[in-house]
Amino acid sequence: DKLRLDREFFRLPDGGTIALDWAIPSGDPPKRVAVIMQGLTGGSECGYIRSLVHRGLELGYAAVVTHNRGLSDTPLTSPMPFNPKDPSDLEATFKRVRERFPDATIYAIGPSFGGNQLVRYLVDCKHEVSAAVLLATPFNPALCIRNLAGTVYEHFLIAKFREHFVKPNLALLRQLEDRFPVDVSSVARVKTFDEFFGRLHAPVFGYQNAQHCFEAVRITEEEIAKINIPTLVLQARDDPIIPLSQVPVASLVSNSHIIYAESSFGSHHCWFEGLRADRWYPKPTFQ
Repeated sequence: DKLRLDREFFRLPDGGTIALDWAIPSGDPPKRVAVIMQGLTGGSECGYIRSLVHRGLELGYAAVVTHNRGLSDTPLTSPMPFNPKDPSDLEATFKRVRERFPDATIYAIGPSFGGNQLVRYLVDCKHEVSAAVLLATPFNPALCIRNLAGTVYEHFLIAKFREHFVKPNLALLRQLEDRFPVDVSSVARVKTFDEFFGRLHAPVFGYQNAQHCFEAVRITEEEIAKINIPTLVLQARDDPIIPLSQVPVASLVSNSHIIYAESSFGSHHCWFEGLRADRWYPKPTFQ
């Protein structure tokens, strides 16, 4: 497509870098900004993200897509990888958005694993987000990872981590070996989520193993209860990556700030409609 995004590299206090891809409508300064999280590995290069940007621009929003350290062509400038439990990188992102648009209303969209990150930011950090949308969110990543074991989805996602995050940054990542019990050469050979997170994130961030790492980012009932802004949660019953059994439906519907919706079909973050297979979910996202 012809979507134009202007990339900004934003340096973090510890020397790490995140990338922000901006899409700004022409004319007067926008009154609304949509901050779109990236998924586990996919960012603004992916159709499921770009469709949200397109819709936002059509309605006069500015949009910015966030990218985590070392992912989606974001340079790794610190050996420390992205920590999914720590919302401080997202906190820096939203501060940058507010600096650029001091008078705009801020909305947040969390596709896939970005939704998991977004919940943690909303409940752990002081923020100015007016409303949020969670799309195909893994509330219980440990269950989702077990569901993916040995599937084509695991092979695809781990290949992206291995080939685009680990191998291009071997020299920098080897600095971790001086501080943590990490063997970076073995990380470059991983084939499963358990191997990748168990060999890298677990020793670096103090987890016992990969499963302990996954359990640490489970969204709890207490966290859901703390969501205090209008929030739409959309899940598909036929999602092969995020099974509906991991969605805490009772907790979600008991929070008066949350609208919980399920669709019979939609797979993982697809929700296609019509003969042209257009993505449907940007419509309710910006409604």
